Amino acid sequence: VFGASVGGPIKKNTAFLFLNYEGRRDTQGFTSNSDIVPTASLRAGNLQYVTSSGGTENLTPANLATMDPQGIGPNAAVLALMNTYPVGNNPTLGDGLNTEGYSFAYTTQRSYNGYTARLDWDITGNGKQTVFWRGNLQDDREPGGPQFPGQPGSNTLLTNSKGFAAGYTV
Repeated sequence: VFGASVGGPIKKNTAFLFLNYEGRRDTQGFTSNSDIVPTASLRAGNLQYVTSSGGTENLTPANLATMDPQGIGPNAAVLALMNTYPVGNNPTLGDGLNTEGYSFAYTTQRSYNGYTARLDWDITGNGKQTVFWRGNLQDDREPGGPQFPGQPGSNTLLTNSKGFAAGYTV
């Protein structure tokens, strides 16, 4: 947490200005447990499914090619894409047949900034008529976790609250 403030008269005994800044930076570690990736079997072109009797069957690329009217089988581009995903390491996630979970640790750096300004003016110079204005600005950035390691955060929560107040006293 850090900050600075400055204030004082801008016209002797009549007008005063005050400025304040507060900042905070947090680095925090997290573990991602929600990513789903293809299993090694699916990456090889095998497709597993549960039969109506409750058993598990495996369709190999050769089986899929015979079922395909054009005899093409698994799409090579899709298999290449699936092989770009990291290898799963969390079998408690996914469907248990063709997908599984991938967990990893990551850190995020959050940034919180607050700005305040205030202006006071003694209109008559004797305190009988005064005016003030105060403004606040919040500029907070909280990045979400990446989809996979080495990628930027998948989203960022921005808080840009603004407010002001003014008053006149007689």
